[in-house]
Amino acid sequence: MPLTTQSNTCSRCLWTRCCYFSCSEVRTEVLGAAAALDQEERWTVDKVMKMHGEGVTVSKALEEPQRRMLLRKEIDKKLNDGKAEFDANFLLKELPSILAIDDRRVRMLLKELVGARKRMLLVQAVSQHRQRRPGDAATSMSNLISAYRAQPEEHPEGGSVGVVQWGEREELKELYGIFCTKVTDQSKRDELAGLFGLTEEDKLDVITSTDKQADKAKQEQEEEAFF
Repeated sequence: MPLTTQSNTCSRCLWTRCCYFSCSEVRTEVLGAAAALDQEERWTVDKVMKMHGEGVTVSKALEEPQRRMLLRKEIDKKLNDGKAEFDANFLLKELPSILAIDDRRVRMLLKELVGARKRMLLVQAVSQHRQRRPGDAATSMSNLISAYRAQPEEHPEGGSVGVVQWGEREELKELYGIFCTKVTDQSKRDELAGLFGLTEEDKLDVITSTDKQADKAKQEQEEEAFF
């Protein structure tokens, strides 16, 4: 800070000379925080993977708080993208290893980001279905798949089929039917059916019913266009 020659005070804050060093320290701290934020924003997962592939030790190039924040943002993004593209092996194993983040911190992060989210997403999908919002319901179910990939559960009786509990089984079948009309990826369809505990017979019934509804809707559209 510049000082006046007569009053020996800081020309910016008008304090006595003793504030000179404290003002400078605050300024340095603020600039350091801004630089750290800028550094974080410039780092992406793609950049991390590229540098890792070039032999760079990422933990030496980026401070731990920034590394943890980068991982958190990437996991959160994939949990909420509505595409069911959550790659558990990469996001929970490979990337943390590259970022030098231990398993304990990853588990804590998942507890924070997933937590009771699974139940919330199911209730949300049911509500959207009842409100006749199939697109939103399909998005919620895609995020539900991602949540279970991040934190798998086992059925109380063993295995991983039917871990999603809901009183109205027919409603789960309806949700599955909605998902199938919006998502063509058979592996994702099967994954959701597994979570819902649907049998092959259930799946066939749903697909048959969905196809009939689609044919009926198409026929109605053609008739309206004709008249």
